[in-house]
Amino acid sequence: MLFELRLIAEDLGNKERAIENLESMFDATSRDPSVYERFYGALIASGNAGPVLLALERRFALENNRANCITTHIGEFGESCGAAVI
Repeated sequence: MLFELRLIAEDLGNKERAIENLESMFDATSRDPSVYERFYGALIASGNAGPVLLALERRFALENNRANCITTHIGEFGESCGAAVI
């Protein structure tokens, strides 16, 4: 829905609102991978490479952040148990 609202805002010349809608979609996709899949598919279908690139960059950053968090927690768990974590 926000994706379609972004397109409408762009068509009406309201770039600020279009950006806000896009940002809201990025926030929603960070919480639910299925939302990301639908959003990414809609971006690809739109033919606009700019938002697609932003979506990929944000997803990469999110996944990289999650991986770092997991690695940190595994390391803390291993240290608290007295085990070396590889």
